[in-house]
Amino acid sequence: MRLKQSLEEGILPISNAELAKAVKDNARFSDLRLLTIKRQLYLINGKESDVSKELLEKITALGADHLVVDLSAPEAESDGIPQLVKKAYHVLDLISFFTTGEDETRAWTIERGTKAPQAAGVIHTDFETKFIRLEVIETAKLLEAGGWSKAKQKGWLRVEGKEYEVKDGDVLEVRHG
Repeated sequence: MRLKQSLEEGILPISNAELAKAVKDNARFSDLRLLTIKRQLYLINGKESDVSKELLEKITALGADHLVVDLSAPEAESDGIPQLVKKAYHVLDLISFFTTGEDETRAWTIERGTKAPQAAGVIHTDFETKFIRLEVIETAKLLEAGGWSKAKQKGWLRVEGKEYEVKDGDVLEVRHG
């Protein structure tokens, strides 16, 4: 098999090989969640002007992405870490949606393009199997409204079904049986 041969020959990362998509789409391998099929992100400590063209070419040839952050700079913790998280989400094609209630607001991470029932299943498996619909609002609109009940009074909540692709920053309430 080509995957086994590639692994034995040390052709890594597989994310750079033509069989990465085949591995990801193959039911036998998709549950393995192999790190080698994930896109890579290189964090380069320093200034953008210090990074050589040759290094960037090598990173590109690997099919990877990069981020340059000066970790010794005073603002590295407040600026660099959020940049790294955003870049990692972008590279891995991840988004976040939120649930909120009286006591807690929580972020949930899913792959971009995830349909409503599967996103609900991240919260609890019963939510996916017994999914009915979502009530959805964008984060900014919810904050503008001043809360869920006020947003509902203004008619700002949308009802979405099983085919809805959850968007980055959506705030969801799951209706299930």
